[in-house]
Amino acid sequence: MAALGSYQSGWGVGGAALHYFANFPRLLPSDFKMKSEHNRGLDWPISYQDVARYYDKVAQDVGVSGDAKAEEIWRPAGKPYPMPPMKTFRNGELWVKACAEHGIRLAPACVGMNSTEYKGRPACIYDGWCHIGCPTGALSNPIVTYLGEARRAGAEVRARSTVTRVLMNKEGTKAIGVEYYDADRQRHTQPASVVVLAAWSAQNPRLLLNSATAKHPKGLANASGLVGKYMMCHFASGTWALFDEDVQNHLGTTGAQFMSYDRYPKTSHKGAFGSTFIVAGSALKTSDLGGFANARLDLFGPDLHAFMKRAARGLTRLNAFGEELPNVENRVELATEKDEFGMPLGRIVHGYDEDAAAVWNANFEEGLKIAKATGAKEVWSGRGAMPTIHLMGGTIMGTRASSSVVNSYGQTHEIANLWIAGPGIFPTAGASQHRLAKPRAHESIALCRRPGASGRRASAGVSLEGGEAGGRLRARRRHGRRHARGGAAPIADVGAAGNYREQARREHQHRCGRSGEGVGRRLYAALDRRDHVRGESVCLHAAAVRPGEGLRAGDGPWHRQPGAGGESGAAV
Repeated sequence: MAALGSYQSGWGVGGAALHYFANFPRLLPSDFKMKSEHNRGLDWPISYQDVARYYDKVAQDVGVSGDAKAEEIWRPAGKPYPMPPMKTFRNGELWVKACAEHGIRLAPACVGMNSTEYKGRPACIYDGWCHIGCPTGALSNPIVTYLGEARRAGAEVRARSTVTRVLMNKEGTKAIGVEYYDADRQRHTQPASVVVLAAWSAQNPRLLLNSATAKHPKGLANASGLVGKYMMCHFASGTWALFDEDVQNHLGTTGAQFMSYDRYPKTSHKGAFGSTFIVAGSALKTSDLGGFANARLDLFGPDLHAFMKRAARGLTRLNAFGEELPNVENRVELATEKDEFGMPLGRIVHGYDEDAAAVWNANFEEGLKIAKATGAKEVWSGRGAMPTIHLMGGTIMGTRASSSVVNSYGQTHEIANLWIAGPGIFPTAGASQHRLAKPRAHESIALCRRPGASGRRASAGVSLEGGEAGGRLRARRRHGRRHARGGAAPIADVGAAGNYREQARREHQHRCGRSGEGVGRRLYAALDRRDHVRGESVCLHAAAVRPGEGLRAGDGPWHRQPGAGGESGAAV
């Protein structure tokens, strides 16, 4: 089955995290060594131990609520979350005993939401509208976390701007900036000594391929031919349970109240290979993504109306997210269609394999058994087209330039000052949402900056980011002139993971060839790419740094919205 259509992830200042569910689970140690342990998929060039401290750091930075101690039945111990777990409600609690009867332990979900007041942001009011823009600021999207910090550090946001290509020097050895169009469709170039693409998995490959030059005829960082390859996503098996009683399904959070890794081992299901991550207790609304109006696609007219009256108070859901294995044939490639700037759009070619289908079906089968154990009056599987959620891959990391696009820090093998951030560098998908695995790359960018810039400070940083800003430049200038003394904060402080600067400097000196001391002016740039196929849009974030500058990495976690199963070609 093939389908052609738009791929929409969201377009606005803050990116797709403006409408994400804010689930913050971790990958497990086994995710990093699938090839070594099972001779399937790929290994990561890093281990869980390499990223564990960044999981802890980001949880403190943005504010995560949960019970880290309870999670130790599945993962290594770490620091406690800064806030206790969120409140639970009947629609989630109903699943705890039923899951236990089938050998599945549930723990409080770890979410990027405030169970208490945190860093001046209020506690959650549990209205269940997390995914349409939290009205109180209790949900940790980039608008209330990193973007605010970036502005206070002197960053500038240029809303509704679009990057079209990365610019290279004549020798083809170094990125020198980016070309972009502003909200008025005027062309500009932004000089840079470091360019960071944080454009999310679909748009980073597109930008690299569209930036081809005589020295890089296949696209930038693409000598291996792997730019755009190994695209992966998650798929969900949803099981519904309908009660006559009021289960408070309008309360809570959109993501989940409980979670479990008990089906996470790769061979949990007989005849299927791949991890499963289980969540329970999502707040339900009428017609949103996953809303109860879509719970019975076989009903129409009066029958649908009668069902919705019952579902409005009595419906709840269990979700099982499955892992797709890396497949080099799943890819982003350039399409023949072009955008308004004359740049080819991207085409996503994707199909699930037998392992993914087997995990998907196994999760439906077990989900029905668990749902029956809740004592619900009616239970059924939410089976439809196999969904595609949480896009990953396309610029995978690895130790060898011949079999990957970037190294373990997101630095491209071919172009030393061109970096890629986000889940596009993941070589495998796991089954849990990809939230907290980005700051390690941001720190490395900071530490590999040239020395001698301390004592210089920017009069302003700049960010180019799509959003509903009325098409105007949004700037915040801090200090009207450079300071001869005082110096800027180090990049590792401006970005994430500043507490580990000294240790990481020692680790990276051999690779960077410099001490990484000091930072001058800072620039954060995130540019959105509009997609005019069928009038929809996707989100592109790219970042550039001027000579002697640091970077404020503010890319959020990006969702891929559910689409058609089977092989698809989606113009983006």
